[in-house]
Amino acid sequence: MDDCDALRRALAAGFGWTSGAALTELCVMLWAKTEAEADMVRAAFARVDAPQWTLAAPARPETAPVRTVGDAPAMEHAPAPPAVDAEPAPPPVAAPGRGLPAAPPGTGRTDTTLVMTPSTR
Repeated sequence: MDDCDALRRALAAGFGWTSGAALTELCVMLWAKTEAEADMVRAAFARVDAPQWTLAAPARPETAPVRTVGDAPAMEHAPAPPAVDAEPAPPPVAAPGRGLPAAPPGTGRTDTTLVMTPSTR
């Protein structure tokens, strides 16, 4: 069940939700070790008549413009500098994305040809 747990964690962190193709590629990244295995995962998704969806990408965090120094060109956006003598920020915590469904849409059908087995890693 490690592979399914990894998928659940990645989905909870917000990966794979923007489209069916994004979910497929997430599964490829998690489950395929070779190009042949990647092709098999993609083929398994292609065989399922799942509904196609596309969600808007999450908004990017606010950024501050960077000033130029000498002849160096300015970057259009860069993260705002941290405050001086500030406490270190707590580590980020993965949380489900806002406005996203709890799970990808289902088809109501089961593909009995796809068998998931535990990883031997």
